[in-house]
Formats: sequence, C-alpha cells, structure tokens
Amino acid sequence: MGCALAFLSRLLCVMPGRLVDGFGRAVGLLAHRLDRKHRERARANLRMVFPDWSDEQVRRIAREVFAHFGKTGARFLRAPALSAEEVLASVRCEGLNLIHEALNEGKGAILITAHIGNWERMAHYFSLNGITLSVIARDANDEVSNRVVNRTRRSQGFEVYGRATAARRVLRDLQQNRCVGILPDQNAQEAFVPFFGMPAGTVLGPAMFHLHTNAPILTTFCIEQGDGSYEVMISRLNLPERTGDREADAVAIMARVNEAIEQAVREHPEQWLWLHDRWRSARQEGLL
Repeated sequence: MGCALAFLSRLLCVMPGRLVDGFGRAVGLLAHRLDRKHRERARANLRMVFPDWSDEQVRRIAREVFAHFGKTGARFLRAPALSAEEVLASVRCEGLNLIHEALNEGKGAILITAHIGNWERMAHYFSLNGITLSVIARDANDEVSNRVVNRTRRSQGFEVYGRATAARRVLRDLQQNRCVGILPDQNAQEAFVPFFGMPAGTVLGPAMFHLHTNAPILTTFCIEQGDGSYEVMISRLNLPERTGDREADAVAIMARVNEAIEQAVREHPEQWLWLHDRWRSARQEGLL
C-alpha cells in the first residue's frame, strides 16, 4: 500500500491540476461504488443527523463526500509539485490577524479544525504566511504509507505528531509560543459531548491543553469553493467561565468546540467525513 501511494504521488506531481482533480473524483466515486461498509456508514450518519432529508438527498451527499475526499487526497499527494505562489493564490483568508493577535499573548495558540474541506492546504498556507505549526493527526495504517504521508506534510512546512506521543510535544510548542493544530472530530472514549444534538465520544485533549497553558483556542476551517479554490474561516472560540472542576470545565470547552465544528459541517455537509463512525462509542455505551 505504501509503495503504491509513493508511486501515485510521483505520478500526480507530473499531471496537470485539472487532470488531478478529475482523477481524484473518479477514485472517490469508485470507492463509493465498491466500499459498501463506508458508503452505508455515511448514509446512516446523514439519515440520523438530518432526519428530514429525502433518501435521494442522503444518497447524493454521501456520493459527493466520497468524490470530495478523492479529489482532496489527490491534491494532497500533488502538493509537493505546487509553488508557494500557487498555494497562496488558491486560498482566501481574511482572519489571519486573529492568529497573530493570539500569539501576541505569548502562550501559543490551539487551532481547532476538522476533517472538512482541506485542512492540509490550510496548514500549508499558514506555514507560507510565517505561522509555525505542528498538527496532531492519526497515523496511517502501515509504516510505509505513514512515511509517505508525513513526508508530504513536512514538505508543506508543518510537522505532524502521532496521537500517542503528542502531549509533551504540544505543551513544549505552546510554551514556545507556537501554534498547534488539532482535529477533534473523530470518535473517542474520553467523554460524551453533544454533537448534532446527540452524545458523541470526544477527546478532551484540546481543552486540557488550554486549561494547563491558557493558550487561546481558535477554530480554523478550510472550505472548498465552487471554483476549486479555498476559503479559510478563522474565529476565536468564546470559552465558558471556569468552575474549578477541571473535568467539567474540559467537557464544557469541548461542547463549544463541537458546536463550532457542527456549524461548519451543517453549512458544508458534502465536505465532511461522514464515512467515519463518529458515534460508535456512544452506541456501544447505549447512549443512542
């Protein structure tokens, strides 16, 4: 798998961008046809979250999700071939000053994003604008693929930490007034926090990092536009008042985080990773 991924990356790097997009969408649509497990998971999640949608709408959005991530994956693998000028021209962002203002407080900044749009293009854009960034991300399933993916990410100017070893590195980065990106929109078992009105297993790490360092939390989402470019939306998270109960405070913070992610997903459902089993732990605990 890893060797095939490396070969594919080299192939995509010499292809014109228009062909890369078409190839990626085609792969995504093929996966939609062949991967029954994830196709049905995406449809089931959409039906649960949007009970008023028709079956036709559910099927259409699920199909577009696969096509979107196929194209996004192809663009990611082709990223080493892009010039800095091409990356900067592909992204519109008016809130970059919010990150610089947060860093002016000297405590680093926690950037919350999600598996929506193209977070890796956003990270590349940030690095080209002088923002030093590390990201906590899930490792690939095999070592060779992991090396290919992380080498591609490093070529875009940001470092990636595996979840198992991230905590100490994150605290160090925040103490050095750097930015840390976190994607907390996948299933976990640490706490059950509302997401689309239903309990969802949610990591507490982002909140704990904030409580330990007082680093500001910002939400940063990179959404693909109709012309294939991206718009980055940045907001500073309005945090709840602390109660002194550390775990309760962490859950309250993550509730705000989930609300922000939910809003972005509602606005752009065809760009979020519905094929992930986000509510698995909640079902296993009998909460759904």
